[in-house]
Amino acid sequence: MTDKSTKSKILRSIVCSIFIGTALLNAQNADKRVPEVRFNTFLYQAKNADFSFPDIKSDFGFVSAFYERICFSFGLLDFVDAETLRKSCAFINRSLKDGKKIQFVVEKYENDADLIFSFGPFADERNTVLVTSNFDVREERLLRRDESMEKSWGMLYYIIDGRIINYTASDNAEKNEDTVHYANEMLYDKNPANDKKIGILLEKEIKQNPSAMAYIVLAQSYFNEKKIKKGLRLLEDNKELILHLSRQTDIADIFNCTYEEGRALELIYGSR
Repeated sequence: MTDKSTKSKILRSIVCSIFIGTALLNAQNADKRVPEVRFNTFLYQAKNADFSFPDIKSDFGFVSAFYERICFSFGLLDFVDAETLRKSCAFINRSLKDGKKIQFVVEKYENDADLIFSFGPFADERNTVLVTSNFDVREERLLRRDESMEKSWGMLYYIIDGRIINYTASDNAEKNEDTVHYANEMLYDKNPANDKKIGILLEKEIKQNPSAMAYIVLAQSYFNEKKIKKGLRLLEDNKELILHLSRQTDIADIFNCTYEEGRALELIYGSR
């Protein structure tokens, strides 16, 4: 998990709605504390498919990237309705699987400037997922459309053995004394054989040395194995304990981000 953008902390509450093509999905639980402030998020999908991905067996890689690298880092969990983000995540995921590039736009994110994320493959490499934005990471500001995107925020993922993996991920997680860290590294490394080890390792760790992050990573490992109900139930049943066990000031945000990953996967897969 990464720290939130300094810019995003300025924005506290909004009323949000989302447009997918011409369809409007109303945000049922939008925050109405500041009704005079209204932010919209839009999805612009390409009309025609112009690429094709290899078969993706697990959608966890994309969903965790969307929530942790975008929603958490840019503060979207704070001011965008949860249902809206779930539907956005599911729609973007489906669009990419259908071979259609897509943009996710947060209108007037900073002053009158829109925050824009673009999703598609890197060049003509069909086994990649490239996400770019108009956020300048050095100056921490949004770039105008006529400015160079050379220093803008972005992330690159590879599709390996049906899993979406960050291009910086290790080939094989290196074992160390920190069990939770090791399990987390296995969850995101390039070796799919490690996935089955995570649950056994963390279930034992929780019995012997329970920690907030052990519960968080264990829930994510269930999500990765498409055991969505099991992961959500683990979080729901142990929420108070998780918040109590950690001294991290942002543990509630981390918990919420992880829980929303499960809810988005529930929407993608249906109830499992």
